[in-house]
Amino acid sequence: MYSWRKIRKMLKDKDLDTLKGILSGKEIMVCPRCGGHLTLVYLPPRYTGYRAVYDTYLECNKCNFRIRVSSYTVYGAVRDFDEDTIEISTWSEMGSRETRRFYHVLDQALLKKLKEREDLVEFLVVNDTVLVVIG
Repeated sequence: MYSWRKIRKMLKDKDLDTLKGILSGKEIMVCPRCGGHLTLVYLPPRYTGYRAVYDTYLECNKCNFRIRVSSYTVYGAVRDFDEDTIEISTWSEMGSRETRRFYHVLDQALLKKLKEREDLVEFLVVNDTVLVVIG
């Protein structure tokens, strides 16, 4: 039986790295399994409280590779982090300060720099994992 940490690691290594490359614009839309072209299918946003959640499918035209992702952004500052998780100081629906914890696949040096500078940035959260710092 796999532990939750081991499962997250396997997901992080495969699908999340693929998503990170595609959604950050650093990689072209190529299937990680067969090299075929990936198609993005965007569904209309769902509104949950104060944010819009976007459901997206990435599908390969050649093989059966398909990923469904739900994504949204969080605006805030890095409060703390470790190898697997990040704490982001942000705002609640009511406008009060809160700290939210997510899994992440971000570079440790980037997180250290953001924490030291206390910059407010936007984080792209995909399937409850922070993949990219937007601004």
